[in-house]
Amino acid sequence: VSPADEKESDLGLSQFGLSTETTTLQRAAEVDKEDVGTIYADLSNRQLSYPALVMDRLLDGLEDSLTPKPKRANIGAHSPARKDTGKAKVVILGSGWGAHALIKTMDATKYDVCVISPRNFFVFTPMLAGAATGTVECRSITEPIREANPFVNYLEATATGVDVKGKSVQCQSVICDGAECSIQDFQVPYDKLIVSVGADMSPEERTRTLTFVIAGAGPTGVEFTAELRDFIEQDVPRYYTDLLPHVRIKLVEASDRVLMQFQSSMQQKAVKDLLQPPKVDSLSENFVELLLESAVQEVTRTDIKLKDGTVIPYGIAVWAAGIGPLPITLNIREQIGEEQEDEQARGRVVVDRWLRALGADDVLAIGDCSCVRGYPLPATAQVAAQQGTYLGRLLNKEVDMAEVVPRLPTEKSLNALDAIRRKKFAKPFQFLSLGILAYTGSNRALAEIDVGSRKLEYTGNVGWLTWRSAYLTKQVSLRNQCMVAFDWVKTSLFGRDLTRF
Repeated sequence: VSPADEKESDLGLSQFGLSTETTTLQRAAEVDKEDVGTIYADLSNRQLSYPALVMDRLLDGLEDSLTPKPKRANIGAHSPARKDTGKAKVVILGSGWGAHALIKTMDATKYDVCVISPRNFFVFTPMLAGAATGTVECRSITEPIREANPFVNYLEATATGVDVKGKSVQCQSVICDGAECSIQDFQVPYDKLIVSVGADMSPEERTRTLTFVIAGAGPTGVEFTAELRDFIEQDVPRYYTDLLPHVRIKLVEASDRVLMQFQSSMQQKAVKDLLQPPKVDSLSENFVELLLESAVQEVTRTDIKLKDGTVIPYGIAVWAAGIGPLPITLNIREQIGEEQEDEQARGRVVVDRWLRALGADDVLAIGDCSCVRGYPLPATAQVAAQQGTYLGRLLNKEVDMAEVVPRLPTEKSLNALDAIRRKKFAKPFQFLSLGILAYTGSNRALAEIDVGSRKLEYTGNVGWLTWRSAYLTKQVSLRNQCMVAFDWVKTSLFGRDLTRF
């Protein structure tokens, strides 16, 4: 057999572009003494082709479905609250996308798992814009952490620091006894740490109070502007007609474009949808304004000052212009030291392709608080969820993360498919982009779906149907899917619920 034929026969999946990427792993597994440095570099730079990555994710999902799940009847026997279990203690900080995907994926009966977060629920953040205006109920897009995985222990507390060398997390919680409350400090040890953390007004004052300023014209800022516009046009006229002439919505963006992630034609469509003439006569003709190349310099209690000197009086300001690292993230970086230095990190924990913090292999970071060296990723829910699921699978397979290249135990398999696919080394994380969506108002949306190197673009009502279908199917449980669908139907029939405004 020629070398070329041998290369194309790897796994019999060359039609999916898998042969090239898997050759290194197969040959490395046959060598008794591997050059781990070379293997580490090779795998860290490995990029599967789009068909290969899709096939790999499909097989991952099939593996998960074939793996027996612990039964709820065994919760008492495997409760993480039991002391001296002899299992490795995994502490997960946070309850967001990455942590939730990890908790949903991992078999917590293999570890002593403790989740620490001041929020005891997961929230489907892409729909917060709709929840803020009453399109969907907040409880329809949340799931309790204990419901996500009944075998994990949960501590309602704020992590205030990490002792990387001592392997413990410093926590703070508020303890109330009747009307008296006190702050309690305590420590939680770990073997593995996963970081995922009324009077009359003048017309001028009334206009200021009813001016909404949204800073940042990314997907969150644009969607909130669109949801707010729908709310004002569709529901406010039923109760507050006299206030409509005073309403103003200002979307402020530092760059010269909205929705930077989208193609130029889609950006122009979004601007057209946002700035369409109002559907209610009482509203000012340009009650929605888009201010491009207008960087925010200062925010006071009543005004927003732009770098060009413009002052915008406001009643409510919504910040959607980006995020920064939390103090605990900076603390972890500082403790680990110089191995965390990276210009691209911007305060985030620098990790390798297996999501291990460089300089501390027993600390893993996923989601917005992490930065994969040499593999830049967007700070999106998609990335965090995929990282959480990936890390959950590694923990299920009991991968030895202390090795330079994480190794899989050869004597253990979760199921028949896992036994066939299992190699000596764990595959690195690779992001599979499924596309981006943005609601632009009045039952219109943009949908840009990635299919390999191609992009399928949908706008208007077709884009809106795609947007709703995607968000509905991506809800984290059947309960949430039913509740969101019911909320949409209820809002369509009866309007939004204004009782909490």
